[in-house]
Amino acid sequence: MNLDEAVGRLFLIGIPGPEIDSETEKTLREVKPGAVILFSKNIVDSAQIRNLVNEIERVLGFKPAIATDQEGGIVSRLREGFSVSPGAMAIAATGDVENSSIAGRIMAREMNAVGINWNLAPVVDINCNPRNPGIGVRSFGDSPDQVIAYAKAFVESMRIGGVMSCLKHFPGKGRADVDAHLDLPTLDVSFSTLDSFELRPFREIAADSIMPSHIYFPQLQASRVPASMSKGILTDLARGVLNYEGVLVADDLGMGGVSNYFSPEEAGIEGLKNGMDYLTYCHVPEIQRRVKKYLTRKIERFSELEARLQESLKRVESFRMKAVASARNSLDEIFS
Repeated sequence: MNLDEAVGRLFLIGIPGPEIDSETEKTLREVKPGAVILFSKNIVDSAQIRNLVNEIERVLGFKPAIATDQEGGIVSRLREGFSVSPGAMAIAATGDVENSSIAGRIMAREMNAVGINWNLAPVVDINCNPRNPGIGVRSFGDSPDQVIAYAKAFVESMRIGGVMSCLKHFPGKGRADVDAHLDLPTLDVSFSTLDSFELRPFREIAADSIMPSHIYFPQLQASRVPASMSKGILTDLARGVLNYEGVLVADDLGMGGVSNYFSPEEAGIEGLKNGMDYLTYCHVPEIQRRVKKYLTRKIERFSELEARLQESLKRVESFRMKAVASARNSLDEIFS
């Protein structure tokens, strides 16, 4: 694998529509992403998704991880023809952890059949601030024990069904009162508080991947940057304190919590330098291509970035190979 290909494997990108047009094909060929994320704008029905995934694989010449956000409830990208799943808080309100297993099992069967092998779920943020604008009913509840029990059941069912999962948003955004889609929240909490509360799901659930948040934690970080670009969070906390060896995947680097303060190029280079594995650019093909070229030039010039690239490449390739390993269920069998 040459440098251009290796850098591409660290990209998780979105595409504009439900089919591969000429610009999308150009972007896929130039970026060579190791993962592609599908949103509602990319989805018509089960057969169309399967064809879209096949086309992405054809253009790339390899099988990328194919991701989506299928939490259930208000965050459900797969709708037309797919089973309707309640959200996390609704599932927890039943008082039966088995319902979380059932939801995960049904989702995994359907996702696997259409070629989606990575669910960017579940949310393991603890809903300790009722005014939080971004979590609310997406959380399993306001107790670490409850969140852990329901999220663990969901993750295990997804894994059995051949779909990778993702715990989000590290190291916890349940206390936030600003939406990171719009700006950078600040959570001035101590490590001891986080360790006894927000960090417990990340510590106690075996995770295929973890998504760091775009939040600033002044007591854990040396400078005011999002956690997704911070050595104090990505390397010192996730890799050091938690001894986490899996994949770290950035939330969309085009969100206001990042883009209000950093260019797409700065976000990518700082994320990579400080320990991020997958760099996520969900929109704007021109930005995706531009950042890929920028990072490749930087890595060519600086040996420390080359070392970081190789470290993340091992993780994302191991993850990708696991993600694409499961045989796909029959569309007719699952959706008839």
